[in-house]
Amino acid sequence: MKRLILIPCLLLCALMVKAQGIVFNEGTWNDVLKLAKEKNCPVFIDVYTSWCGPCKKMAKEIFTQKEAGDYFNEHFVNYKVDAEKGEGVKIASQFNVSAYPTCLFVTGEGKLVSSFMGVQTVRSLLREGAKAVKNYSLLPQIEKMDAEYKSGKNDVEFLKRYCQARSEFGEKGGQPLNDLLNILPDNELTQKENLTWIQNLTVYDLPLINRLVSILSGMDKKTGMQLNKAIMKAMSTFIAQSTEGNKKAEFEQLMTIKDKLIAFDPTNDDNGVGASMGGGMSYLASEQLKMSFYMRNKYNPEFEKVFLPYLQKKMAENPTDSLIARSDAEEKYYSDLLKSDTVSAEKKHDIEQSRSFMKLFSGVKNKLLSTTLYNAAGYYWDIHAPQSEQLKQKYIEWLNFFYALDRGTNIAIPASEKLVELGRKDLAIKLLQNLEEYLKLTGDPDKELDKTRQALEKLK
Repeated sequence: MKRLILIPCLLLCALMVKAQGIVFNEGTWNDVLKLAKEKNCPVFIDVYTSWCGPCKKMAKEIFTQKEAGDYFNEHFVNYKVDAEKGEGVKIASQFNVSAYPTCLFVTGEGKLVSSFMGVQTVRSLLREGAKAVKNYSLLPQIEKMDAEYKSGKNDVEFLKRYCQARSEFGEKGGQPLNDLLNILPDNELTQKENLTWIQNLTVYDLPLINRLVSILSGMDKKTGMQLNKAIMKAMSTFIAQSTEGNKKAEFEQLMTIKDKLIAFDPTNDDNGVGASMGGGMSYLASEQLKMSFYMRNKYNPEFEKVFLPYLQKKMAENPTDSLIARSDAEEKYYSDLLKSDTVSAEKKHDIEQSRSFMKLFSGVKNKLLSTTLYNAAGYYWDIHAPQSEQLKQKYIEWLNFFYALDRGTNIAIPASEKLVELGRKDLAIKLLQNLEEYLKLTGDPDKELDKTRQALEKLK
C-alpha cells in the first residue's frame, strides 16, 4: 500500500519540477494566436532545428529554469516550432528566420513585437521578455501614430514624440526620423538629444548627410567631436546598406563624404579601435571599404585598381620580417619583466595592463587589416585562374605578410593550408612552428597553442 501511495507522489513531484520552467503550448499555430488574443498578451516562439546545438542548450538549461518559467508563463503564451517541419516552416519564412535559435514575440494578430537570436542566460532572457512586454504595451500608441503620420501629420513636436515612441519600440531610424532632422534648424541638430537621432539614421538621404557634414566643417575638432561620431555611426549603416544592396552610385557618394570627414579628423580613417568600439565599418580605411564593396558585387577591374596598390603600400610600410622581429622583441621585453625577481607584484600588474592596452590599439587594427587583405588576396587569386608561377610566388609572400600582421591561429592555420595547396608544405610547417614559439613567448593568453600544435601534427 505504501508503494502505491509513493508512486503517485513521485509522479506529482516530477510534474512540479517540469512545470517550474517555461510551459510550451502544444496546440496549432492558429490555436496559439487565438489564445493570445483571449489573454491579451504576446506569443513567445522558440524557433529551433533538430540539429542546432545552441537550441538544445537553451531548451535544456535555460527554458527549464524556475525564474524563466515564472515570468514567461505569466506574461506570454509560449510556443516552440521546428523551422524545418510542419507549421514551423511557414512561421520561419513569415518572420525571415535564418539563424538558430531565434526567438520571436508576436501579437495575437501575428505582428512582430520583438525578437532575438542566439543563446541567452536566464537574466538576458528575462530582459528580452521585459522588453517584449513593454513593446506590446506601446503597440496601440505606435499604430495610432503610424496612421497619423501616413495621413500627413509631420509637425516637429509630433515627429519628436513619434520617433521617440518608435525608438522605444525598437524601430530606430526610418523615414520619420529623416523628416524630423530635415526640419530642425542647424543649431538644434548639434544639441545632445539630437545627436542620438543622427547616429540612428537608417534611410540614406544625400542632402541631409551633406548638410550635417557642412555643419561639422564649420566647427573645430573639439566642439565637433560628438557630431562627428554621430555622422560616422550613420555612415557605417549607409556603407553596409550600399555594399549589401550593390548600390554603386550611392557607395561612391559615401566615399566622397568620407574623404570630407577624414579632412575634418584624420582618425576617421584606418581606425581599427574606432571601428570595433561601436563606430562601425566607416572607420576602416577607405581602400578596405572599396575592396569589400567591389569583391561582394564582383566589380573586378575596380577591385584590382585598389587591391594591389594598397597591399604594396602596406607591405612597404611594414615589411614582413620587421613585423615579426618587432612583435618578438615586444613580447620578449614584457616576458622578461614579468619573470624578473626585481619587479614587484604591483609593478607587474601595471605592466600587464600596459601590455593589454598596447595590444588593443595595435592588435585590433592589424587584425582587421590582415583579415581584409587575406580575403582580398584569395579573391584576386581566384579571378586570375589559371595562376602563373609568378603570381604563386607573390601569393606566398602575401600569406606570410598577413600572418606577420596578426600572429594567431585566425590567419596562420588557413594560410598554412593554402601553402600546402600551393605545394609548399615546408613553408606551412615553418609558419606554424614560428607561431608555436611566439605563443610560448606570449604565455598563450588566448589558448591557441594546442590548436597550433594539432595543425602542425597533421602536417608532419
